[in-house]
Amino acid sequence: MRTIDLGESGLRVTELGCGGIPIMRVSLEEAKVIFRRCFELGIRFFDTAHVYNDSEEKLGAALEPFRDQVVIATKEAVSSVEQCIECGECVERCPYALPVPEMLKENVEIFRKFLTEHDLDA
Repeated sequence: MRTIDLGESGLRVTELGCGGIPIMRVSLEEAKVIFRRCFELGIRFFDTAHVYNDSEEKLGAALEPFRDQVVIATKEAVSSVEQCIECGECVERCPYALPVPEMLKENVEIFRKFLTEHDLDA
């Protein structure tokens, strides 16, 4: 599969990637099947986010055997506590619950836990 530069990061990624939003609606075993099939098809760029419920955990488990062959990106909402919409659905995972620097540090550490000893790529 053709690869392209990921912005100015120095990373090369496959032109097609696999995103983590739909993964939060399936079981861990189904997620493993989906992510591993993407890998078999040549996809080497995977994207997730802390707010996609458990997709980070599923992604880490599914791609562990191939971790050195893929690029995983995540992202985080960077906002202020004042912007909380008080939806009532995200009490423990609310991106507005911590000041931004602490929130980012905490979420990067959570993400690394799901990827075991590996580093975050992007």
